Parts: sequence; structure tokens; C-alpha cells
Amino acid sequence: MSLIAISFTVCFMLAAVAGWAAVSSAGRLSRKIAALVALTLLVPAGYVSISELLGRPKPASSAWLEDFTTYHTVIAWDIHEDKAIYLWLEMPDGQEPRVFAFPYDTATVSRLQKAGERAKSLASKLLARLEETGPAGTTRLEFTSQTEFRRELPSKPDPDDAEVFQFEEESGT
Repeated sequence: MSLIAISFTVCFMLAAVAGWAAVSSAGRLSRKIAALVALTLLVPAGYVSISELLGRPKPASSAWLEDFTTYHTVIAWDIHEDKAIYLWLEMPDGQEPRVFAFPYDTATVSRLQKAGERAKSLASKLLARLEETGPAGTTRLEFTSQTEFRRELPSKPDPDDAEVFQFEEESGT
């Protein structure tokens, strides 16, 4: 059993004892109900706060507050075969970088390595995001380089400009 599971179990047991004490003590019914509601909300809040305070890579599946559908800069990555893909991501709004664990997949690893080599050859940053694919709503990691992502298309010439040469179509008679 992991340390997180043990600490969560201990917190749950303490909340259960406090709930039992609140209900069995003498007092108004409204105070007892308020104590039970507060203790009931303490359990999920404790789980979320424990998972947020982890010093280890956070599983992407439990990162409910993060928006992975927008591009994040990949600072570094580490691949553990058949376990996980660890991405150190730069967070938006100047937050500290965080490490997230994504499920291991050989196709994702291949895309990551190719995009990393491409970004390195372009002297660019590597960007990653989750993209929904298919009607079932499955998601997969997509990678691109900052240079490719921000590439601007050339503007169209103004047809009224005297220096623009215009071709006219010939009628085929």
C-alpha cells in the first residue's frame, strides 16, 4: 500500500471518529447535521489536497484542474517503458513547472521523439497538448514545435497594386 493510500485512510478514519463523536454527543440536531456535512466534505477535499501536494509526478488522469487541451511547453521528458511517459511541462500564467505522468504508448513515444528531434533541429521549443480523437472521445498526446505552431503565412498581394503582375485566362475557342 502506498504512502498516499495510508495517509488518506488515516484521514478518513479520523474524520469517521470525529463524525461519530459529533453525532453521539449531546446538542442541537442542526449542529450535528452541520458537523456531518463538514466531515463528509473533508474526505474528498483531503484526497484532492493530498494529490496536489505530491512531490512526485502527478498522474495526468488526476489533474482535474489542468487544461491539457491547450499547448504547454515541454521542458523535459522521461520515458519508462511499459509504465509511463513523464513530461515536465511549463504551466500557464507563470506557475511553476510540473511533472505529469501520461500512460505509456509506443505510438506516443514515437511521436514525442520525432517532434523532439524536429524542435531541436529548428532550435525551437517542443509543445504538447491532449487532443480528442474519434467519436468515442478518446484522447491522445499531440506534439509540435513552437516554430511550426507560430509560422505565419505570407500575405496575399493586393490586386490593385501596380507592381503585381496579373494573369488573364484565355478562352479556349
